Amino acid sequence: LTVTARDLTRREGSANPVLEVSYSGLTNGDTPASLGLTPFLSSAAGESAAPGVYVIEATGPEFIANYDLTYVSGSLTVTAKSIPEITWPLPAPIVYGTLLTAGQQNAVANVPGTLVYDPPPGALLVAGYHPLAVHFAPSDPLNWSEVDFEVGLTVARREPTIEWVPSPDLVYGTPLSARHLNAVADVAGTFTYTPASATVLTSGEHTLEVLFAPADPTNMTTVTCARVVQVSRALLLVRGDDRSRLEYEANPEFSFTVEGFQAADTAASVGLTPVVTCGATAQSPPGEYPIIATGLETLANYAVSYEDGALTIHNVNDLPTFSRVDAETVDGGLLRLRTAGWYDRDGDPETYLYQWRRNGVDLPSEQNATLDITPGVRGIYNCWV
Repeated sequence: LTVTARDLTRREGSANPVLEVSYSGLTNGDTPASLGLTPFLSSAAGESAAPGVYVIEATGPEFIANYDLTYVSGSLTVTAKSIPEITWPLPAPIVYGTLLTAGQQNAVANVPGTLVYDPPPGALLVAGYHPLAVHFAPSDPLNWSEVDFEVGLTVARREPTIEWVPSPDLVYGTPLSARHLNAVADVAGTFTYTPASATVLTSGEHTLEVLFAPADPTNMTTVTCARVVQVSRALLLVRGDDRSRLEYEANPEFSFTVEGFQAADTAASVGLTPVVTCGATAQSPPGEYPIIATGLETLANYAVSYEDGALTIHNVNDLPTFSRVDAETVDGGLLRLRTAGWYDRDGDPETYLYQWRRNGVDLPSEQNATLDITPGVRGIYNCWV
């Protein structure tokens, strides 16, 4: 009687099927049951066995009743599970700050199942190169194996956003300040301006630049930004200085005063050369005559306006007179000069202003009716009233 183990097949990862045998040589209506024959079947292939061919060994008694028994081994073939195909396009680079979404995690399998991503959706990656992984678990684990797949993703550094609106009130002479150098970034960092704060720009068009260095250079780029500003001319006022004289006298020397110079500018340094004139002559009657200042209306950094002064010509008959200058010696040996003999033609009380001169030069600190002279300081003294 020959007992043969039947050949069987199963998928990897599944339990072994029921092991069976076939018989040849039974006669006279005998059956294994009637003979009490129960062969023992075994195989080395466990549930976790790798794909391959494993022996199914049949054993039992060597003879039973009227039969000599022969045992023939069979085979158990463990076939590999099918491997799912994963399609995952290489993701396009993203910029730091972009969270992972289906735009990057868009793998597709050719059989039903579950995709689990690492890093998970919504993750924030630092700048640099990152592997993206996915684990696929098929819905039919008996016939399909689990599989892992990986692609690469580049995360680029982000360029900070700069907002910069310089104040438009730049006039020549105004130093650059926080009103003009007022850039703001959407991340922390340091601003470096060119030109720097406190710089005074000439009039005209200028480009202001800022270099922003982020506090997180790993994920953010350094960025430069420029703005064009207009610097308007400062205003200069040239005014003819007021003068006075008596009728029949020649005109005094005319002069001018300038208001509005910035920093260390002077008339000479900016090329300002006003001409100051007056139409009055020695024969002009008493009254006021305009002292007219004229010249260039625009300079490199200034807009120039002009304002007239006044020449007052006095009638000699309207002026008070005096008879003499007295002199006396006072304490300390000083010689005191005193105007004396004043009278007014109309007899009304008057207030007088005095100007002493030595050798024709005004003594600016001596504007009283008296003048004290230190002995040895010689000269010709006059008092104008």
